[in-house]
Amino acid sequence: MNVKNLIEVFDELGNVFSKIDANELFSLDTRTLADKTICTTVATAFELGNKQMENFFKERLQGNVSILKPLHRNKLPLFTFKSTSKEKVPTS
Repeated sequence: MNVKNLIEVFDELGNVFSKIDANELFSLDTRTLADKTICTTVATAFELGNKQMENFFKERLQGNVSILKPLHRNKLPLFTFKSTSKEKVPTS
């Protein structure tokens, strides 16, 4: 069922990738472009995760920090972040 819904959205919108810049993110459900801060978060998430994993190993497995000590939350802006602009991508 979800696949059918997704195909319907793609059919309705047409080729959204031809309507936006290569460095922009498009939300299919709201049909809006993601804020630039969200684009930065997505672009750097893998690198940030690797740094945090390395830090975890150094501090907790090789260092003197307890493995039970709570991890800090990232609080990065994601798609649920309320953008200041609601620029919609035109449908075909």
